This record gives sequence, C-alpha cells and structure tokens, in this order.
Amino acid sequence: MRAPVGGGGFPGAGQPVEASADSDRRLAEALIAGRQEAFEPFVGRFAPLILNFGRRLCGHRDDADEVLQETLLRTYQSVRDLREPAALKSWVYRVAANACLRLRRRGKHEPKRNISLDEVLPSRRGERRPPEIADWSDVPLERLLQGELKQRLEEAILALPKAYRIVLVLRDQEGFDTRETARILGISETLAKVRLHRARLAVRKALDGYLGRAPGLRGRATRRTATARAPHPPGRMTCRQMVEALSDHIDGGLDEALRRTIQEHGGDCPPCRAFVRTLERTVEAVRAQPRQPLPPALSARLAQAMRAACS
Repeated sequence: MRAPVGGGGFPGAGQPVEASADSDRRLAEALIAGRQEAFEPFVGRFAPLILNFGRRLCGHRDDADEVLQETLLRTYQSVRDLREPAALKSWVYRVAANACLRLRRRGKHEPKRNISLDEVLPSRRGERRPPEIADWSDVPLERLLQGELKQRLEEAILALPKAYRIVLVLRDQEGFDTRETARILGISETLAKVRLHRARLAVRKALDGYLGRAPGLRGRATRRTATARAPHPPGRMTCRQMVEALSDHIDGGLDEALRRTIQEHGGDCPPCRAFVRTLERTVEAVRAQPRQPLPPALSARLAQAMRAACS
C-alpha cells in the first residue's frame, strides 16, 4: 500500500474527527482496498485520539509521540489483517496499547503492583464502622480541571500501576465500554471491571488527601464531614459491600433491586453517602479532562515519516 505523495501536515488532523462505526467501516474498507484518498482521513481520524491516549498512558510527551507514529504506521501497513472493518477504532487502540507497553519494557521498568481494595478504602477490613469522611463533592467540576487541582488529578492518574491506568483511560477517557476494553487489552471483562473500580478508588483517595487539607478549598463542601452512626444491623448491606459495587452503580450496570439497596444504605450511612458523592465527582473529573490538539509541527513530522515508510 502506497501513501499519497505530498508535503506539509495532514488537513483536519488537529482535533479528533467525530465518527461512527459505519464511517469507520467505510474508512477501513477503503484502506484495505488500497485507496490512497483514505490516507489523510485515516490520520485525521486517529492521530489526535492516539496522541492523547499516549500522553495519558505514558506520561511523557516524547513517548506519546513515538507511540503515535508507531501506531499509525503499524495499523496502516497491516490493515488488511483486520477481520471486522467496523471495529477499526478498537483495533487501532489495541495497537497503541501494545506500543505503549513495549515502550515501557525498553525503558525503565515500572514495578508491577496490584491495588488491593483495603489500600483505597477509608476503613480497614474488620472495622465496625467507617471513619469520618469529608464530602468535597460540591467542589465545581471546572475547578477540578484547572490549576493545581488539575495537576493533582493528572498526577493521581499517572501514579496508578499501568495495568490499572490503561483500563481507566480506555473506559473513562476514551469512551470504550467494558467489553471493548477487555478485547483491546486481551483480558476478561471481570478483570477489566476490577481494575477500573480500584483505579477510580485510588484516584479518589489521592484527591481526598489533598482536598481534605487544602486551605483554599475549605468551603462548605470540604467542611461537611460525615460521621458514622451506629453499626448496621445483621443482614443489611455493609459499607464494604456497598463500596465494592460502586463502579457498577455509577455506570448503571446494577439491577433495580441492588441499586435501591445501595441508595437505602447511603441514606442510613452518612460516611458512605459522602464516599459515593466524592467517587462520582472523581469519575466526572476524570472523564471531563480535555484533549490536546495535534500540534502542526508534529503533524508535519508525522506526515513525512509515514510517507517515507509507506511509499
């Protein structure tokens, strides 16, 4: 397959191009057929997406640029291996995820670590009631996406072990569902759900450690501290059981009976109610992080590299 000859960057490659599965299918079919006019739409569609994915996952601009170039080259050169043209987006992200993991192995080894549920909860197993929990859910979302709070949020995500971070990024920032995320990473849906939930809890805990102490944020929301009441009676949902089901609750994946049980538990347990609210605010902030446009200079370098490699 030959790329079209030309100079400069790619038209329309600054911001992500909105597309449906049907338009992705048509684009994939054009690429598979070797139609040169599909080259620029392909880059315009995926270059901004993969650049942001690489930066969110790798944490370093140079690494993200390398992941972007490798992903587009590998995908473009091997697109005829794609069996389901409508799944082009998932396939591109699978290539990008593997490229980022290979990049890690070539550099410094990030220690492999699992996140246990106990380390991201406000109370430990065996405690009869949760401690006091600050409810900072009223901190405006736009404030969480600016200045020092924005930096704290980004640092909290980058501090996650990569196996957890990649699931969080794919689900909450790139918009894939659990099934698609599991397919991209080659893991089970159950494992994807577990890693997503614990990643969200870890980011919430990192924000809580800052928002509960920051002098400039000690307004009404951060002073509203929920104190535990008496222990729940036997047979009722425990605080730990409630927390374990929270991600499915937030994502709308629970049946009506269990959803109602969680709501009833929160009504009886102010600390858990505060925990739910702050976790929901955390997920909102993670999802709302803005994308960065593809710099024109990078677009030009990418165009030159791909034309040289594909000609």
